[in-house]
Amino acid sequence: MKQKNNCLNFAIIGISALLLLWYVFRGQNPQNLLLALETAQLGWLFAGGLCMLAYWGMESLSLYLATRQLSPKVPFESSVKTAMIGQLFNCITPFASGGQPVQAYHMVRCGIPLGSASSALLAKFVIYQVVLTFYSIVMLVFRFPLFAGQVSGFRMLVLVGFAVNTAVVVGLISIGFFPNFTRRFCRAVVTLLAKTPLIKAPDQLNVRIDREIGGFYRGFQLLMQHPLVLLQISVYTTLQLTAFFLIPYCLCLAFGLSASPFSIIAAGAFVMMITSFVPLPGAAGGAEGSFLLFFRMFFGPGHLLGLAVLLWRLLTYYLPILVGMLFAGDLSGAKLQKS
Repeated sequence: MKQKNNCLNFAIIGISALLLLWYVFRGQNPQNLLLALETAQLGWLFAGGLCMLAYWGMESLSLYLATRQLSPKVPFESSVKTAMIGQLFNCITPFASGGQPVQAYHMVRCGIPLGSASSALLAKFVIYQVVLTFYSIVMLVFRFPLFAGQVSGFRMLVLVGFAVNTAVVVGLISIGFFPNFTRRFCRAVVTLLAKTPLIKAPDQLNVRIDREIGGFYRGFQLLMQHPLVLLQISVYTTLQLTAFFLIPYCLCLAFGLSASPFSIIAAGAFVMMITSFVPLPGAAGGAEGSFLLFFRMFFGPGHLLGLAVLLWRLLTYYLPILVGMLFAGDLSGAKLQKS
C-alpha cells in the first residue's frame, strides 16, 4: 500500500510538470520564449535562487534554535540536513504531511531523543502557521483593494484560505492552552461523525486523539519555557517567508518589468495561503493556477507569465526535491516505513 501511494504521488508530480510545460508552450511562438530567456538578466535569476537558499537557511536556523534548547549538543549541520529532508518529503506528499515524520526519524537517528525532536518540530510548525496567518492579515489590510479590483473571485479565494489557516492556528492554540476543552470538543465531533459511514471505530479514534493532544500539550508547555527562543524563531520565519515571496519579484526584474515589491510579496502570501491545503503533492495544479491568477497583473497575459510560473515552480518546488534527495540519500526506505 505504501509503495502504491509513493507511485501515485510521483505520478501526480510528473503529470503536473507536463501540464505546466504544456501551458507554457501552448499557442506560443517558440522564438518569443527563447528570446525572452536569452534577454533575461541572469543576475536577477541568480538572485531568485539566492532567495530560495535564504529560505532554506532560515528554515535550518529555526529548527536548530528549537532543537538546541532541548538537545544542546546537536550540530548545526544536522539541522540543515533535517530541514532539507523535510523539504523533500513535504514536496512529494499530500498536504505536505510526510516531512515532519521523516524529520523526526532522522533526528532520532542523529541521537536526539524522540520527545525533544517532536517538541522542536512542533515549535517550528506552530510558529510557521502563526506567522503565515499574521503575514496574510497585514497583506490583506494594505493590499486588499488592489487585488480585489483585479483578481476574479479574490474575496472568496482569500476568505477560504484565510479561514483554513486561521482554524489551524486556533486549533493549535486551543490544544496548547485548553487541552481538556479541546479533547471534549473532538470527542463530540467523533460521536457525531460516528453516526455516518465516515467513522467506523470511534473508540480507537478517541484513544488516538487523546494521545496526540496529550503529546502536543506537553511539548507546547515545554516550548513556553523559552519565550526568547520562540521570538527568535518567529523573526527567522518572517525572514524566511519574505525571501520566498521575493522570488517572483526577482523574476519580474529579470524580464525587465517594474513592480512594487510590497505588492509582489502580498501576491506571494495570498498564493501560499490559498494553496497550503490543496490535497495533492506540492499543491499540484493549485499552486500553478493561483500563481497565474495573482501574478497576471505583473507579468501580463502573454508568454512572460508562462515563463514566470515555470521558473517559479523550478525554483520553489522541483529544486527542493532535487536538493532534498541529495540530503536524504542515506535514509533507508525499509526503516522509514517501519518508523
